[in-house]
Amino acid sequence: MPLAVQKATAKFLGNCQALVDQIGDEGWQALRQAGHDGRLRGLKSLDYYLELLEQKVTAASGRVHWAAAAVEARQIVLELARQHKAQRVVKAKSMASEEIGLNHALEAAGIPLRETTRFHSVLVKCSDRAY
Repeated sequence: MPLAVQKATAKFLGNCQALVDQIGDEGWQALRQAGHDGRLRGLKSLDYYLELLEQKVTAASGRVHWAAAAVEARQIVLELARQHKAQRVVKAKSMASEEIGLNHALEAAGIPLRETTRFHSVLVKCSDRAY
């Protein structure tokens, strides 16, 4: 495991333990339950949040593509790559692309692919700044 990951994991676990020490086990369990309940509320309203996301993306001049199945999602990405005459693709690692088999589809279409975690690193660094 890379040293940076070890340090981040140790810091995270230390911060969690410090919080448990501060609020006690009952407080910690209450926070865990609140997180669980929030996740369930989000899942129950997922259609609402996805439509809201589409509205926000569209308002920012973006475009959202909807796919009902993995094969349709792959076709959308491949068609976008063809439309833009993509010679290679650099994309963030994600469970969604793993689940739909996107990497294999791009490679099978002759589009070289590079996955990176850099996007995440940039987002993390930006979120650490005070704005």
